[in-house]
Amino acid sequence: MRMLSPRWIKLTRDLKKAPGRVFIMLAAMAAGIFGFATLLTSYTLLTREVSRNYAATHPASARVQADSINASLLAAVRQFPAVAFAQAGASVHGSIYDAAGELHPLTVFVIDDFQQLNINTFFAEAGAWPPLPNTLLLERNSLKVLKARLNDPLRLQLQGGDWVTTRASGSAHDPALAFSNYYVYAYASLNTVQALGVKTSFTDINIRTHEPLNARAIEQTASAVALWLQQQGHKVGAIRIPPPGEHPHQAIMFGVISAFLVFSVVAFVLCAVLMATLIDGLMAPQLRQIGVMKTLGACHWQIAIMYLSFVGVLGVLATLVAVPCGVLFGQSLSRGMLVNWLNFNVQSLHIPQSVYILLVAAGVLVPMLAALVPIAWAIGVPVQTTLSYAGTGRGRDALNQWGAWLVRLLRANRVIAMALRNCLRRPGRLLQVVSLLAFAGAVFISALNVRHAVEKQLSAAAAQRHYDLEIHLASPASGQAVLTILMKVAGIEQAQTWSQTPVARHRADGLTIETTYPDDSHGLLSIAAIAPDSTFLTPAIKSGRGLNQLGIDEVVLNGKALHAFEQPIIDERITLSVGGRVAALQVVGIADEKMSPGIAYVSAATYEKLTNQQDLYTNFRIRMTDHRAENVAIKAREIESVLAQQHFYVTGSISEQKLRYEVDGHLSMLINALLQVALLIALVGLIGMGSALCGQITERSGEFGVMRILGAGSKTLMQIILAEGMFIGFISWLAALIVSVPLALGIGYFLGNLIFDQAFEFVFSPHAIGSWFVILISGALVACMYPAWKAVRMNIRSSFAY
Repeated sequence: MRMLSPRWIKLTRDLKKAPGRVFIMLAAMAAGIFGFATLLTSYTLLTREVSRNYAATHPASARVQADSINASLLAAVRQFPAVAFAQAGASVHGSIYDAAGELHPLTVFVIDDFQQLNINTFFAEAGAWPPLPNTLLLERNSLKVLKARLNDPLRLQLQGGDWVTTRASGSAHDPALAFSNYYVYAYASLNTVQALGVKTSFTDINIRTHEPLNARAIEQTASAVALWLQQQGHKVGAIRIPPPGEHPHQAIMFGVISAFLVFSVVAFVLCAVLMATLIDGLMAPQLRQIGVMKTLGACHWQIAIMYLSFVGVLGVLATLVAVPCGVLFGQSLSRGMLVNWLNFNVQSLHIPQSVYILLVAAGVLVPMLAALVPIAWAIGVPVQTTLSYAGTGRGRDALNQWGAWLVRLLRANRVIAMALRNCLRRPGRLLQVVSLLAFAGAVFISALNVRHAVEKQLSAAAAQRHYDLEIHLASPASGQAVLTILMKVAGIEQAQTWSQTPVARHRADGLTIETTYPDDSHGLLSIAAIAPDSTFLTPAIKSGRGLNQLGIDEVVLNGKALHAFEQPIIDERITLSVGGRVAALQVVGIADEKMSPGIAYVSAATYEKLTNQQDLYTNFRIRMTDHRAENVAIKAREIESVLAQQHFYVTGSISEQKLRYEVDGHLSMLINALLQVALLIALVGLIGMGSALCGQITERSGEFGVMRILGAGSKTLMQIILAEGMFIGFISWLAALIVSVPLALGIGYFLGNLIFDQAFEFVFSPHAIGSWFVILISGALVACMYPAWKAVRMNIRSSFAY
């Protein structure tokens, strides 16, 4: 015990002499642990809350469209062995004006009993529950879309009926609906919908099976119910089975969660690298003291325990500060993503005990494990070498051959030459710091590269669409009559009909099964008619013929549709179910259509044959003479007014700008998450660089004293330190550029195929490169300030006394 006491006293005195260095080490350790705690907390919460939010809605396993749905029929369906519960429902489509006078598509879900929501559950948010008679219950995000408040007057039209005015007496939260900046969703009783002018009844039987995640069992159960209904004399329409247990934005959410999982692991590894850098900087100045202790008889394991204990204490202190802060920041980050980006509620911010155990173990054990290598190196240095150690390297000339030519090149500038020599003295430490900053830069640059790749993909998709506006009518109308009206509107260059209807793969039992969500949008597979000689849509043709070369019973599939039909080849036939009719179509082409849902393109003649609609259309596409967004918006309102005067009512219109905004909003949260992670890692790296520079200054204190004696002023010393920081920043910037290429390719491939079944093209963004350079150099200057200030304050006596 008496032999240990002097060593502990010596270490305590060393720490008292350098409180700034201890603080920097604590800050750097805390930064690494903070980054790991933030990302692991975010991953834990996102994984749990996304699953909880969607599962809490008890989503319908299947939706069977039928007629004459009543209580006795529902009771009979509930007797099926595989059916856990069944309830009636319906959806009514229309349009609604927001507070600014802009038209939005509206879907009203007709609810049988607001007090007994056992399937497709949503939750009261504000106002009346259930909604007051003849009023709506708006989904809370739709209130934002409409720029409205509860009880504001709402002007709407349902299923081509008259325009009516009502109000929203309450709002609800439905986690099962995909977040949208354009579509409006509401809920109402059957009596309210009928009072608003729609003659309808319940048309859907929503079924939840005992195995809600078993796709095959769900399809078998839904098919059995549909066939039984047909045997009872009921007319059965489409059966809609969304992917079991998957939210409409599951792909995007999975991308976000995967990113946080991967980067939490990376943050853990980088945290270990940072710790090794810090401990390496701690041990180098201690070599002489270790040599003296060994001369006086101290054993290797005694010295190791002393320094490991010191590192463990620092780890405990850093953990006590960083883990609570990291958990709080991770909770805040997760809450913002769930509420603002996904329209979810955070049901609980509770962090499992296992996460805290992992964080504490990482905060305490990782620094000690990282310290083993530098401590073992310091203890293993021979006594004679330790007593003559001058902080210039580990027993060799660290200015090795790969760096010597650069110093000779810059020998005319002694400040820069010395700064480079100092950085290259400890290539291992330089590599550790550079790896931290390089990875952060690679993530940042890759995120912006993917951001630009998305914008390029959107621009490429827009370039395939040679029209400015698409309008949707409440009911099919004569194409010739509507086109005649449209062409009389000033500023319209050309207008064409556009027909589209849902389809499904044909089944031997004659049933129509679609993989569509309750919003009737996500997961939809459609067949669309191309007008003769149309130039409004020109996707690249990957193989086969183009859209304007279609004959009778021929089809061109886009990328999404191709996946839906299990990759059929050219000249192969596919069998579709279109509104109860069976159609055998020959695949003659594959279109590379950017960012589009699954569509099978046929000629207008084939479409009329399949749907039995002669010159009846609901959609029209319009090209303006003035393509500016503000002009398109003005013309859209004029078109709505002109058509309404002729009793053709528009339920919605979408311009190229709206379409881009809607798609872009789906991806922005993932890009923003990547940027936040990159900046967090960069912060850890910059703190590590500052700490490493502090260590180098301590090691070279005698050198600074010699420079002072030879006449070097404070300005020269500061320039050397700042030049070292700039050199490290520049090297890490170059490394980030190299690493960002495969990283951006990987992220673009993963996200593109995950969301659009097509990898994003690689884009090397000069803006991303320049932005990271500015951030890195600015951060490096800030990180160098304390080491430079410390070097300037060091006088000749203190530099030789250390």
